[in-house]
Amino acid sequence: MVRTSKLIDSFKSEINQAVNENNISKLQDIITRFWEKIETINYPIIEELNGDSPNLSDYNLVTFLYRSDENLDNVFLLGEFNFVDPKDYIFDKIEHTDVFYKTFTLPKNTQAVYRILENDPLDGIFAGAKYANRWSKFGNHPDKLNKNIQIIRNGFEEGRDMIVTWLKDPQDDSTSVLLDDEPRIIGKLNEYNHSSLILKYSRKITVYTPPNYDSTLKYPYLIMLDGSLFLKYSRIHVIIDKFIENGQIPAIVAIFVDPGLKDGQTKRYDEYPCNSDFAKSITEEILPWVKEKYSISEDPTEAIIAGSSYGGLAAFHYSFMYPNKIKNVLSLSGSFHVGKDENSDYPYEWLPQKVAFSDKRDINVFMRVGKLEGEYHWDSPDFPNQIVSHRHFTTILKMKGYKFTYDEYNGDHSLVAWIKPFKEGLLYFLAKCNKK
Repeated sequence: MVRTSKLIDSFKSEINQAVNENNISKLQDIITRFWEKIETINYPIIEELNGDSPNLSDYNLVTFLYRSDENLDNVFLLGEFNFVDPKDYIFDKIEHTDVFYKTFTLPKNTQAVYRILENDPLDGIFAGAKYANRWSKFGNHPDKLNKNIQIIRNGFEEGRDMIVTWLKDPQDDSTSVLLDDEPRIIGKLNEYNHSSLILKYSRKITVYTPPNYDSTLKYPYLIMLDGSLFLKYSRIHVIIDKFIENGQIPAIVAIFVDPGLKDGQTKRYDEYPCNSDFAKSITEEILPWVKEKYSISEDPTEAIIAGSSYGGLAAFHYSFMYPNKIKNVLSLSGSFHVGKDENSDYPYEWLPQKVAFSDKRDINVFMRVGKLEGEYHWDSPDFPNQIVSHRHFTTILKMKGYKFTYDEYNGDHSLVAWIKPFKEGLLYFLAKCNKK
């Protein structure tokens, strides 16, 4: 069943009437009043699905608009809204007007980032709607009508701020995004270059120490993969600061580990897909190195390894391989769909298969995935992506008797959406430490 916006349906009806009457003045007046109304209401247009299926009671209709008098090939919404076919992201134009629109059925209180593009090529390097290609090629193209455009400040590099067009239900008072006026941290950050003999290349590691750090104490600690990314744009160090200051978690040391670099190229996609040498390097090189410089706990129940996307996959793999070192896994949209053997009968979900056919490990897992991340993704529509692989994996974890918590949040696969579940995960593990 195709669901349409009541506001758009009403506007179309008025336009058709004016066209049938051949009343050009009335037509222009209707269009002018429409755009004036849009300026006064919450946008994107969010409408409840009243009287619709009870299965959709947690969803709203969300309509995006674009205004242009030009003869455009198309208007395209670049976002992850659970559609595989790129044509499902192309706006419709209302004839005789300058109004383009696209309506989606999305979970209530959705938080996501998106772009609106003109004249998307839909072929060449974009064939199959390659999301990452578009993101890197087109960069910041915010929705000009959305007042929830926010600049996420890059705390380290001038001119590398992230412009976020933020989809947010106006009825939702919570916010995932840290505002620009957040205070400076009261803890301390120290940057290092760490070389690996095992991997034969180096990486940046940034270590956060809490206020009043005391080297005679043993601190719980967090290892955060893709470290600089979360420091720059998600400002996780600020979150940690506030939690400590408010007494929500104990003072901790946080180790922000960047992907390695070799010949100027990132090794992220070599390290994170369940690479045993990377896991070995954390155990035999990074952790001993940190312990030489900082006083962190030897208790694996007071240690957390965290990551998002491929980083979530790598975090789980590490703890699975070395549960005696770190027992707590904080995975945000882990890429558990990733396989390692393309010639096998089922070349996907290598880690879930490994867990299913191995002895249970004594670890505790916090897993979150966004409802907008797609059961199957437009990059690769033939194999299970984040949501399907998470559901497969949690079924395996339950059958094997693992301790885990799992939920699907109202968001997409982005740094913005991961902030809130990261906070929840940190509290899940460390609020308990605080009660010891």
